[in-house]
Amino acid sequence: YGYGWKLTRRGNAVVAISHNGSLPPYQAALQIDLQRGIYKIALWTLARPGDAALTKNISGQVTRLLQGRRSS
Repeated sequence: YGYGWKLTRRGNAVVAISHNGSLPPYQAALQIDLQRGIYKIALWTLARPGDAALTKNISGQVTRLLQGRRSS
């Protein structure tokens, strides 16, 4: 299941698209940089999908990794 497609725009041009999906315990994130032709995909399985704090932490780390930022 997904949350739809997010379009990143600069002016009138769509420069990137992304999509996140979740069907616990399975999670997914996809980003496509249309200007640079870079595709990033992350798939992971939660060992404890009922642990909301841990799930949020992991999702945040995956987001930072896909954006090219380091996790702490």
